[in-house]
Amino acid sequence: MKQAKWLTALVVAATLAGGPAVYAAQSTMKDTPIDAVGDWISTLGKKSTEKDALIAQRKAARMAKRTQRAAAHQAKAVGNQMNQAGKHMKKSAQGLAN
Repeated sequence: MKQAKWLTALVVAATLAGGPAVYAAQSTMKDTPIDAVGDWISTLGKKSTEKDALIAQRKAARMAKRTQRAAAHQAKAVGNQMNQAGKHMKKSAQGLAN
């Protein structure tokens, strides 16, 4: 029971301390303290080779998810720029017609 309280306190502390790091990690693709705590918890009681394989799998999944988010964000930004350019062209065309 005492171990569970420490584990809970550690997770809460990592969440509070690593909150801003999550936003920074999205642009730099680096692991955050929250990722490290999650990896540590998921590898408790596992052997060395199992730990290495599990951590590699989790890092690959995080990288894929972050890359997908970054691509979606970039696509949305480009779409907004295209809409603005279209509006500008429409206004310019209306000005020429007058």
